[in-house]
Amino acid sequence: MARKTRRRVRRVLAVLVVALGVVSLAAGAYLTFGTPPTSAADPSPSPTVTREPTPSATPTEAPTPTPTPTPRPAACTAAHISAPSIGLEAEVGEYTYEQAQAEGGVNPPEVSQAVWYSGYYRHDNIYSVMSTQAEDAVYVYGHAYLDLGVGAVFDHITDFKPGDVVTVTACGETVTLVVQEVFDISKSDFSQDGRVFSPEPQPGKWVFVTCNRDGPRQDGHTTQNTAVVLQVQYPEPLVEESASNEHLESRLADRLN
Repeated sequence: MARKTRRRVRRVLAVLVVALGVVSLAAGAYLTFGTPPTSAADPSPSPTVTREPTPSATPTEAPTPTPTPTPRPAACTAAHISAPSIGLEAEVGEYTYEQAQAEGGVNPPEVSQAVWYSGYYRHDNIYSVMSTQAEDAVYVYGHAYLDLGVGAVFDHITDFKPGDVVTVTACGETVTLVVQEVFDISKSDFSQDGRVFSPEPQPGKWVFVTCNRDGPRQDGHTTQNTAVVLQVQYPEPLVEESASNEHLESRLADRLN
């Protein structure tokens, strides 16, 4: 059964296509990037369209109808990201399945704010939530317009280095993340790359995604994403620490006797 599920998920990821949603900040300037599928078992996930939020801008492709997911458990819908190594202090808002359907994909409404896509879930009701208790990967998206001097939230995430520490505060809980890798990837390969998505749940994994503004372009469109993969740094279990202390005390007592 697990093997059959993995094959089905691979087929889903293989057909996920990043739609070329476009937004112009200046002549020839556009932003697009990909999103995880609404459901890892959904054969027709919504395409992603990202664009600078202006009243005149519209998605270039409507979302493909998808089944409404089972209501997810209550979770924090707002958070704060702090990454001193790159000078990042950012608010994170929730981006829902319904918003993605209405907009034609993930479209962060504010240049200065990142969004967490809460519409990502698996067929067996495994959800992505902003918490140390997340049962699956957490995907956070933000704009990058460093080349245009706009001051977007993810302008500097390419400066991350493996080992950098990031903290996310949500609902009074602080999640400590450690950067694992930073890479550029073609939009056409994004949904099939194992570094980003997996046919199996990935608890503790976070992915920051933006557009690679310095990468190649085609017809004025950027053709690459920049992804930062992070892993939750879990605190050492208190039970193990206590057991270790008891062991040391026992050894010390033996020597004294």
